Amino acid sequence: MDNDDLMNICLETILDNVFYSVALEIYGVTMDGLGLCKTTANNEPFDFVSLYLRLKEGELVCIGDFGSKYLDRLHEISNTLSLKYELPIFCYHDKALAK
Repeated sequence: MDNDDLMNICLETILDNVFYSVALEIYGVTMDGLGLCKTTANNEPFDFVSLYLRLKEGELVCIGDFGSKYLDRLHEISNTLSLKYELPIFCYHDKALAK
């Protein structure tokens, strides 16, 4: 499965859960030497980006992890969903810092 297929699956997951959600969130993520992932703050370098749904109950659910080359596509999808379903988008990264 390539990232395009994963993107389509993630989009289906978002659409299935959009009415339980209050926001879309995009984070830069790094992986340490032990294979543990950590979201990054703005102005910190990242290895890849993750798309999350913030649920009404407060939980944050990871929808998918993507290479930095998919950042523009994540923004396109997020903007479309934001307009259609009135979900705010929170973005915690700076594209220029992708490793």
